[in-house]
Amino acid sequence: MATHISTIPALIEALRKIVTFNAATALRYQAHGAARIFSTHPDRFADVGVKDYKDAPTMRRVRLAVSPILTEGVEDLQNGFGDWRTILETDSDAVLNVPVRTTSGEAVGQLNLMGRSGDFPPDIRDRIQGIVNQAADCFIETAGQEPVPCR
Repeated sequence: MATHISTIPALIEALRKIVTFNAATALRYQAHGAARIFSTHPDRFADVGVKDYKDAPTMRRVRLAVSPILTEGVEDLQNGFGDWRTILETDSDAVLNVPVRTTSGEAVGQLNLMGRSGDFPPDIRDRIQGIVNQAADCFIETAGQEPVPCR
């Protein structure tokens, strides 16, 4: 039976038990973009504000993805992320973008993990996806209501 994870810090703690990573950010999907809702390093990666889909092709791809998308290596980071220099400053040269889906399959957000090339092999990515989906409630914003407090 799946466990429910009720906060993003609890999600980060659960993930750290199975994978090493240097930084993480979380985004809650909206109609035209995504709200930044969490960052392990808010001094480097914003944890507030909105990111527009038209300015973030990787975010659009992740929203449509069924499984995580891995980007490894400096050249691929340069091609896929406008903030690639900041990513490298965290001693990371790999980003795992994980779509967050509800039990019905709706994409509600994404979690981005930054680490070293080789830190995210396929078997770990599958486990990460399962754990991230357990925190889907943290990424849902209901019209007219405050989102679930996940900090």
